[in-house]
Order: sequence, then C-alpha cells, then structure tokens
Amino acid sequence: MSGHTNDVLERIERCERELQALRGYTKALESGLHAVVLFSPEPAGLLKLWEGVCKAYSESDAPGESRLHHMAVRQAMDTIGDHIRHAVSTQRKWHN
Repeated sequence: MSGHTNDVLERIERCERELQALRGYTKALESGLHAVVLFSPEPAGLLKLWEGVCKAYSESDAPGESRLHHMAVRQAMDTIGDHIRHAVSTQRKWHN
C-alpha cells in the first residue's frame, strides 16, 4: 500500500476509536441521567425545567455544526423529555 493509503487508514482507525470513546461517554451520561430522572423527588418540576431548556435551544447555540448534529440534539432532547414525562406519569399513579 502507498503511504497515502496508510495515512488514510490510520485516520479512519483514529476516528473509529474516538467514536467508540464518545459512545461510551454518551452511554455513561445517559445512565446517569436515567438515575436522576427516576429518583427525582419532583419529576413535574424537572419536566417544566426541561421543557424550558428545549424551547431555549437554538441551532445558533452550536454554530458551524451540521444539520445532522442539530437533528441528533433535538432527538435526544425529545427522548429525555419522554423519559421525564414517564416518570411524572408513574409518580402520579403511586400517589393516587
């Protein structure tokens, strides 16, 4: 293989390692967030706060990022909101 091909392969391998590290980091954050939501003493208050965060998010908060990036952020924010709404619903069932 040529030197250029080796350089490209090394860059791809480095990107794969970085992606794996980011996946692990994201999974750890996700697990921690689930714990916070599940054990929140006031999930309704958490939901109100989260809805404000979601409304305030703008693509201008991360200039230069791709459309895919912004779509992923929105999808993750929606998923988090769903988890919080579920916690609110579950808490209401326990108290009724």
